[in-house]
Amino acid sequence: MIALKDVEKIMNTSDSEYGGDNALDGFEFQVSTAIYLMFEELNNMSEFALAYEKIEDFIIFTDSINLYQAKSISTNMTPNVLYTGKKTKMNTAGLSIIEKMTDNYLTVNNTLNNIEVTNTLLICSNYTFSTKCNKSIKDITKLEDICFDLFSQDAKNEIISKTKHNKYPWESIMAKRLIPKPYHFDVTRAYIDKVVKNIYGDNKINAGALYDALSGEIRRTRKNKTLLKSVFIQKEISKYTKFEDEIEYKDYSFLLSDEDSRNILIAMSFKIILNNLRIPNHPHYYDFEFVKNLRNKTKSQTINDFYDILVHHVDAKNMILRLSEHEIKAIILISIAKELA
Repeated sequence: MIALKDVEKIMNTSDSEYGGDNALDGFEFQVSTAIYLMFEELNNMSEFALAYEKIEDFIIFTDSINLYQAKSISTNMTPNVLYTGKKTKMNTAGLSIIEKMTDNYLTVNNTLNNIEVTNTLLICSNYTFSTKCNKSIKDITKLEDICFDLFSQDAKNEIISKTKHNKYPWESIMAKRLIPKPYHFDVTRAYIDKVVKNIYGDNKINAGALYDALSGEIRRTRKNKTLLKSVFIQKEISKYTKFEDEIEYKDYSFLLSDEDSRNILIAMSFKIILNNLRIPNHPHYYDFEFVKNLRNKTKSQTINDFYDILVHHVDAKNMILRLSEHEIKAIILISIAKELA
């Protein structure tokens, strides 16, 4: 993901997005699209963070900056829909969709001109782009991602003549037909289930409860203007997912000291890390392999004794810097549990 200092520059930028201006129906569509796109990133094994109602409807930070404006418009997209402004209580200038997208793109691109920036308009998958945007409608409707640079010159000229800009960054403005408005919750929940199974393998997941938890977290970050990070989603997945071959913490917690067995953080880390071991190339997998191999080279020790050996091992420095004590003890416990299972 891009450097934290660059994310902070965007988060500290003057805000043009105002909470409370969306109808409930439109807000719920935005939440579904945000969750859907985060799981697309998760499926690609990407580290990411989401900012909701900051500059645009939301931003997803990866190696690039991806601005999103979600519109649950119940019509096909035409140049007229894109350039016709609508005055609201918060948008007294009556900026059109494409003017607002361009303004926000330029704000971010000028702030961080060394990082790729795109702005994507999200629309319901049951609507498409009119032939007025491009006469080759057969080709353009087959695409999920539509670059505005594909618009005909006539459509571009019409947009320019009706708006305040005389030049648009067409190649950096996109559209994506994502999920159907009437079924956005069901489609997003099904996609969550698909991605989790794709990453972790066969499982029993309560995708509806996970969706509700993430929706609640989006509302919290929206209010506080904070970030929702990929690591949070991975932790939430561990709460709502059950695997047939899963090792139960309660069956092995007796191996901990009395104090550690009462430490809820070790119990939570045990579940999260156990799930992460199913993800190819996850850092926890290499931590687990190191712990397992070191345990095989040392004589049988209590978990606390082995923890003392581990933290003083020259090859464990990186792991000690990254992980907390409760995470390391959870990994040690998992390594023992897998031997005994």
